[in-house]
Amino acid sequence: MVEIGQLKILIIEDDISESTDLLVKLDALQVFNVKCVDNFEDSISEINLQVYNLVFVDVILNGEQKGSELAHLLSLNDISFIITTKYTDLSYFQNITKYNPIAYFQKPVDPLALRFRLEELANSLNDQKSDFIFHRIGTEYKRFEKSNINYIEGEGNYVSIYTDDDKILLRHSLKAFVLTLDSSKFIQIHRKWVVRLDKIDSVNTQKNIVSMGDKIFPVGRTFQSKLVKHLRS
Repeated sequence: MVEIGQLKILIIEDDISESTDLLVKLDALQVFNVKCVDNFEDSISEINLQVYNLVFVDVILNGEQKGSELAHLLSLNDISFIITTKYTDLSYFQNITKYNPIAYFQKPVDPLALRFRLEELANSLNDQKSDFIFHRIGTEYKRFEKSNINYIEGEGNYVSIYTDDDKILLRHSLKAFVLTLDSSKFIQIHRKWVVRLDKIDSVNTQKNIVSMGDKIFPVGRTFQSKLVKHLRS
């Protein structure tokens, strides 16, 4: 079960006093897995390379209205985000609303509103972590057990789920779908690949590949240390 203290959070904020204030309030809620970035370029890198449950997005970043661009990217990656701002002019939000942020917070962030949103997000993640999914076939929705998954391939806003004798295509980003899986059973090894741990036959740390039967998967550089940690545990 996901508790709010287990959430992985990114704060995009160029004002150190504001980011510090938010960090203190998250710390009070025992949310410690938090990273802060203060510029647009680092924000893009973090969103593309890491998996976050929630991102706080400052509307104005380094004097530029970058909030809508970041909101668009987060929406494409199915990452929940909250808009933070010190402005009350609604024109700032006209290009952001369509990307469906889960909240708008005026700075400084209200601690009670913060706790409410984090608990709401944790509850939604718990709802996602069921042992099965439903996928559509024509006019029907068919139940599919996650225990049958061998590996998953991500491509844009779609994932292909492979079993011993089937392939299922879902409209879902890989980053978002990973959050619905049991992390003790599945591991992401590449920006495109997630594999079931108990289906792995071998791992070559020199060639950076994982073997599963006659299937060979590349291991991405940013995922190597996490894979090795799992192997040693």
